[in-house]
Amino acid sequence: MNYLKNIEELIIENEARKKATALKDNSSTLLTYWNIGKLIVEA
Repeated sequence: MNYLKNIEELIIENEARKKATALKDNSSTLLTYWNIGKLIVEA
């Protein structure tokens, strides 16, 4: 069993999950600010 390869794969998977979570959080924030701007412009 190649422990170093397994550890590397786990780290890569973790980084991918962190990036996916960050993108989800960023898109949620972007949508919120876009809606706020829309309300201001339409007021």
